[in-house]
Amino acid sequence: MTRLGSRRLIGPALLVAVIVLLFFPLLLGRSFWLRDILLYTYPLKAYLRERLAAGELALWNPRLGLGRPFAGMVQPGVFYPLDVVMLLPFPRGLDAFFALHAFIAAFGMRAWLRARTNHELAATFGGALFALSGYFVSMLIGNGSYAVGAAWIPWALAAVARTDAAPRPEVARLGVAVALMILGGDPQAAWLAGGLVLVEAATSPARRRALGVAAGGLALAVALAAVQIGPALEVAAIGRAGGVALTDALHFSFPPVRLLEFIQPGGFGADRIHRLYDEGTGLDYEAWSAGIYLGLATPFLALAAVRRNRALAVVAVVALLIAFGRHAPFFVPFFRFVPGARLFRYPEKYLLVTTLALCALA
Repeated sequence: MTRLGSRRLIGPALLVAVIVLLFFPLLLGRSFWLRDILLYTYPLKAYLRERLAAGELALWNPRLGLGRPFAGMVQPGVFYPLDVVMLLPFPRGLDAFFALHAFIAAFGMRAWLRARTNHELAATFGGALFALSGYFVSMLIGNGSYAVGAAWIPWALAAVARTDAAPRPEVARLGVAVALMILGGDPQAAWLAGGLVLVEAATSPARRRALGVAAGGLALAVALAAVQIGPALEVAAIGRAGGVALTDALHFSFPPVRLLEFIQPGGFGADRIHRLYDEGTGLDYEAWSAGIYLGLATPFLALAAVRRNRALAVVAVVALLIAFGRHAPFFVPFFRFVPGARLFRYPEKYLLVTTLALCALA
């Protein structure tokens, strides 16, 4: 192996080492999943694994009530190709399935930043920041399906950022990445990715070519994910045909005072968070994301990079303001009039976009 080849392996090796360290408890036979993943996602995945092991396609779940559609629920990810990882010995196969997406997120971020900067150290640093960010780790261990979708967003952006590459492979890469978000159980990640992809293409030096890749890739994604979109639309028509109620969405607004947690993990305190999320309703909700920590230096490094990429900075700020929900003046019109916005319940989930942009800027 040449010296140049050895240097190129340093970044990937560092990323693997950092993420293995994060998941080291799994190697000792332990798990650290919490909240929704224990009560909702993990049981669904366990049933899906059971059906896969029996050689069956899990279209229906007879164990919920008197029976419910399973493929149309979206979150189980019945048609997701990486479900095969769950066939490893139970329950470690399920743990490995979710842990794998931290590697996907890290290397996707690295690919996107390499396409933007061609700087190995910066790309590796950005990949580690995103995969270890408080928001992504909180989704990974607290929900699961939302981390699966988030992990593929940087890969979609990387496809559009490679404006010097041949268009056809990049259209295919973009289409596959966005389709995997839907098939993996997170349509909102695909919806967010569509917006981010259009911003990336519109701000590209080769704008016309990048917009062509974006349009072709997103159309391909819809075609590839049609097997999941069809059942999901049928189930949605019976359940929430008009989308989420505005009052329900507003209840999960992100309190601005929690911004302190970007640089101090748990800095605002769980007891205060509970009181904020009550909002006078008497219902005691936990914060949607258990953590949003980015590291002490990350927000300041991102601020220093604003002049180099104003588009990313604007994206970070707009997503943060949307996450504020009831605490920002324009969330209500955004929710009512932006196509697709009313389909999703948690304003705080827009912190995914803010986290992604801040890690890239840093």
